Amino acid sequence: MIGGDRHLTVQEHERIQLSSLPGGLTAERLVAVQAEDLHDPRKKTFTPFSRVGEQVRAPGRVGVVDVDGVVVEILPKAGHRDLGSSAAGEQLSERQVERSRQVVEALVHAFLQSGPMDDHRSARTLNPTRLQATRGPIRERVHERFVEETEILLPHRVRMGYTAASERLPYLRGRLDLGRQSRQLPGQEHRFHVRYRRFDAARPENRLIKTALLRVASRSPRADLRLRAHQLAGLLDEVPVSHAVAADLAQWDRGRLLEGYRAVEPWCRLTLQPLLGTRVGADQAESLLWRTENLFEKALESALARRVVAVGADLEVVSQAGDVVEHLGTDEAGEAAFRLEPDLLLRSRGDAVAVIDAKWKQHDKRGSAVPDLSPSDDDPSEEAATSTKPRPLAIGREDAYQLFAYGHRYLKGRGPMVVVYPASLKFTTPVTYQLGELTLTALPYDVADDEFLLGHRDSATRRALGDLVPLLSPPGSSSATHKTRSTT
Repeated sequence: MIGGDRHLTVQEHERIQLSSLPGGLTAERLVAVQAEDLHDPRKKTFTPFSRVGEQVRAPGRVGVVDVDGVVVEILPKAGHRDLGSSAAGEQLSERQVERSRQVVEALVHAFLQSGPMDDHRSARTLNPTRLQATRGPIRERVHERFVEETEILLPHRVRMGYTAASERLPYLRGRLDLGRQSRQLPGQEHRFHVRYRRFDAARPENRLIKTALLRVASRSPRADLRLRAHQLAGLLDEVPVSHAVAADLAQWDRGRLLEGYRAVEPWCRLTLQPLLGTRVGADQAESLLWRTENLFEKALESALARRVVAVGADLEVVSQAGDVVEHLGTDEAGEAAFRLEPDLLLRSRGDAVAVIDAKWKQHDKRGSAVPDLSPSDDDPSEEAATSTKPRPLAIGREDAYQLFAYGHRYLKGRGPMVVVYPASLKFTTPVTYQLGELTLTALPYDVADDEFLLGHRDSATRRALGDLVPLLSPPGSSSATHKTRSTT
């Protein structure tokens, strides 16, 4: 945890001491926050913070919440080999904070690429090396990406269109508004109430972009970003700001004529998202909060899809959105029972060749993973095996049983099954188990560096994964030899 006069940085699920709340922020104000669920198409709200005695518990999400001018930034506990849980009251180092922010940006970018904005895939590919150069809190990273994409769009590709207009003019234009004209005061007969469609740049997309630019120009603490946003807003000088953000967002046109706007849209939405629906009691607040497990699943799917294209293997990546749902059997009425739905399947010519499941858990190689990276009363790790104590497992029993069922149903009892956990200080080396003709591997994935940590060249994991090693290797490595096609 890192605190300041108007800024508090914590990790997901961390318990915040009341004495550490900055800027007069109280526990009552925090637990009263009602935030919009960015993952729910019905836009339901939830309460992110909860009171636990003399502490406030941070949510199992990442992002920012602005309450009474105090920004609470919630960062992940894993996702990079330099990260791990901090002890109670322990200060995060600046390096850990920056690494955590890089993880969040990579996760959010993968989420945007997968189509969370009304199922529209629009974000550009993110080079992991770019994350190393970007610094600053999560909200500033969102603002910077929005400004960068807008600089590519403007000034040469501003799309104009017809918008409805209603004016009182000294001449006729379009259609006469008879209702308003009949109610006009005497002596004003030379003025005409008219309705017409005007061809200009004041379409919903441009109104939203200008509103977001002015928001960055007025709220960003970075002088260079404020200047860039202000200059871009000047290019839309004749475009009015949006006075109905939610309605304009619903009217965003994703047709072929607005192809150039696709990369701007998701970052514009995120910049304007705090204006939509988050409250502290009856007061307006701002938040951007994502469920880390959802982000991690999308990041894993995106990473595999990129590698499938890069290495050219004869594989396809099928997610839960595809036709991967099966059942173990039926009930007495003959209805399907015990639903099976792995996160990802790798297929070759229609046949499943590997099952991959994403688990956002704080993994400890000495013991089983901790669900959802939340604090537990039981220490998940165990001491090294002795002659009287069985050796601890590196994969939780529930995860193992789940993957075992997947393996027999989808792989017919033979092939590799992979549980992907976020890399952390305690988990940088994969662990593999032999389950008959099935292999079960706990594999760390470094989100910020976009790298699966496969271990040394002669590791049991590489032997168990076999032909999947080129796919899981860093893009462009010499081991990429297969042919692929992606249908995610």
